[in-house]
Amino acid sequence: MLTLKDIVLVNLAAGFIIDPATRRTIFCYGEKIWKRVLREIISDLNIPITLREDIIALIKPIKSEVFNWMEDHLGIFTIDQEMPLNAQELLLDFCFNPDGTVDRVKTADLFIHSEEFDVQTRFVVACQYWSKSEVLLFLKIYTNLRESRFCTSIQQQTRT
Repeated sequence: MLTLKDIVLVNLAAGFIIDPATRRTIFCYGEKIWKRVLREIISDLNIPITLREDIIALIKPIKSEVFNWMEDHLGIFTIDQEMPLNAQELLLDFCFNPDGTVDRVKTADLFIHSEEFDVQTRFVVACQYWSKSEVLLFLKIYTNLRESRFCTSIQQQTRT
């Protein structure tokens, strides 16, 4: 069972992954560099010295969780996405469980509602995580907002 201290430390470490500026540093630079940058940021916060290295130590497994999520969804991302996959992970919003694992359902919900990705990719993720009625509602709403041939095609297929 996680202690309150564990939950708070994970929450702080996950906050660095969630924040776009520090996430970019963590994912784009080597470990020595991102550790140094995070130590500087953490030293400016009123976090006890004894807990600072615990937060730094949690970054690596949480970063690994993000990579695992991306790897598990690799086949879903279309080849014609405008940016490479490593850039996509910088755009994604992630939600984390108290133990530092990616909350896959909440992360998928954020992804599906993100306009950063094409509707086809978001549709595939919705099919993986949502019920049929939720997927159809998503398509209906999206079609009302934007006349999309893809949405219309999918809706016609689901009626037959």
